[in-house]
Amino acid sequence: MMNRGTATGSLGPQSHAPATQMRFLGRAIEVYPDYARARLALWAVLSELGRHDEALETVQAVPTDSPLARWAGFSAAVSLLDLGRLDEAFDAFDRLARVQAAPAVLNNLGLVQLRRGGAPRAGMPTYFLTKAADSEPGSADYAFNVGYAYARAGDMPAALYWLREAVRRNPADGLAHQQLAAALDATGAGVEAARERELAGQRAPDLLQGSGSDGSAVPAGLERVMREIETPRAQRLEAAMLSTVTREQRELAAFHLDRGRRLVEQGQDRAAIPELRRAIYLSPYLADAHVWLGRVYLRAGRVREAVDAFKISIWSQETVEARLALARAYLQNDDVAAARGELRRVLELDPESAEARQLLAELGRGGRP
Repeated sequence: MMNRGTATGSLGPQSHAPATQMRFLGRAIEVYPDYARARLALWAVLSELGRHDEALETVQAVPTDSPLARWAGFSAAVSLLDLGRLDEAFDAFDRLARVQAAPAVLNNLGLVQLRRGGAPRAGMPTYFLTKAADSEPGSADYAFNVGYAYARAGDMPAALYWLREAVRRNPADGLAHQQLAAALDATGAGVEAARERELAGQRAPDLLQGSGSDGSAVPAGLERVMREIETPRAQRLEAAMLSTVTREQRELAAFHLDRGRRLVEQGQDRAAIPELRRAIYLSPYLADAHVWLGRVYLRAGRVREAVDAFKISIWSQETVEARLALARAYLQNDDVAAARGELRRVLELDPESAEARQLLAELGRGGRP
C-alpha cells in the first residue's frame, strides 16, 4: 500500500507528468550516472507507477560512498518489499537497522514479518512495529500498523489499544476508525463499534461502501509502508498543524460541554442536547459529554439511548460516575442483573462508594432504589 509520504517529497516537487519526469531525470542520469538525487527521484516516480523492478535497478546504482547511500539502500529495500522478495527485503532493512534503527526502518521490518508470517526467531511483526511507534509517539501511521498487526494476529485487546492510539494521534484517520470498529465488533462491543463506524463515515465516507461491519475478518493489505527513511519536513509541519487544530477543537468542545452541563442543571434539556452533541462532534472521546447526554436521555425516558451514551463514555474513559449512571439506567429498564454487575464494578474502582453499596443493599433486599 502506498504511504502518504514518498521520497520525492524531500528531493523535489513532482509538478510534471510522470513521463516528463522520467525523461528529464533519465537524461540527467545519462550525463552524470552517479547523480544520486536524480536516481532517488526517478525511483519515486517508477515506484508510484508500480514499475518496481526498474525502480530497484535505478536506485541500486547509487554509489556506496554517496552521502545519500543510506537513503538509496532504504529505497532499494522498499522496492524489494513491493516486489514481494521478502527475505531479501528483511535482510536489507536489518542491515540498515544495525547501523541506526530509524522508526521507518523498524516499521518496514515489522511489515516484512507481517507479510511473510514472521517466526519468533526472526522477530514478530509487533516487536518491530511497537518499537517504531514508541520511537515516534506523534505518528498515527506507526500506531495504526501496530494495531492492525495485532488484529491480524487475533489479539483484539492489544489491537484495540493501538488503534485507539492511532485515532487519538490523528482523529481524522477514517481507516483507523473503521478498523477500530471492526475490532470492537469482534469483542462484542457493538455500541462502541457503531460509534466508531459513525466517526469513520464522517471522516471518510467512501470507506463504508462495500465494507463489512461484523469484525469477523481483518482484510489484508491495509498496512502502511514507510517510503522515506526520515519523516519529511512537510509531514512534520502537517503533524504540527494537526496538533494545533486538535487543541483548538478540544477547547471549543470544552466550551460546548460547559454550556450543555449548565443547561442540564437548569432543566433546559432540549437546549442542552445540541450543545452536548457539538462537544462530542468536536471531541468524540470526551467522556463527560457522553455522561451528560445520557442523563438527559434518561430523564426523558429514552433509556436505550441513555445506556448507549453511558457505554460510550466508559469506552472513552472509565469512571465511577459513568458506571453508576449506567447502573441507574439499567435499573430504570428493569435489568437488575446488568445493574448489579455495574455496581460491583463501581466497588472495584472505588471500594468506598456509598451510593453503590446502598443500591446493592436495596437490590439484595429485593427492593427497587
